[in-house]
Amino acid sequence: MVADLSYDWNSLEREIQEGEFPQESSYSKHIRKVSFNKAPVLFTEDEAEKLFSVSPTQEIIFQSALLKKASWLEKLPETVDRNIERSAERTPELEETIYDGFADKSDALLMEEFQRSDWPNRCRISKSFSDNRFLRLAIRLIYASAPDQLTKDQKSRMDLAIHERLYAPLETKTPWRTIASARAELVAIRKLWGEDEVYSDIEHWISSLHH
Repeated sequence: MVADLSYDWNSLEREIQEGEFPQESSYSKHIRKVSFNKAPVLFTEDEAEKLFSVSPTQEIIFQSALLKKASWLEKLPETVDRNIERSAERTPELEETIYDGFADKSDALLMEEFQRSDWPNRCRISKSFSDNRFLRLAIRLIYASAPDQLTKDQKSRMDLAIHERLYAPLETKTPWRTIASARAELVAIRKLWGEDEVYSDIEHWISSLHH
């Protein structure tokens, strides 16, 4: 979860403690969940001072300490849910649905059988899952370890999905980091911090993804 520390969280806390739950519009733009692969780079106070000559104000430090112990953040689920990067115009990605609910008894037993089985039998078992999330996850595992066990159509769809994730153009908004967005971030970092050998290593690794 990421919060804008310039926002007056202290006043929001007082409103909640007084039982006057605030309008969502007053804070919704100042807090959000961020996908793991889009998490921002974090620095300690000493690192920020050394690298960028930036020191947080006492107000920022106060706000940060307040949020760190703020149990009332759990009362803001609508904002958190609304700010998850999931478009209503597309099918949710597997990663976005994996915590949408627990497996029922039948699927739980199938999972245990799946783990004990060889790849041909795992293909057979995958077709029996009632929850589509577990079917999709099983197909991914089979694709990664025994792609020859998939049908031609299943493998083609996985190849296409991976290609679309990696090579989506920069202007396409996605909930994951693409090659284009990674390169754009690298350009921005070089402009901000200057050249460094590690950036060349990163660029070489990104280029190696083209195959």
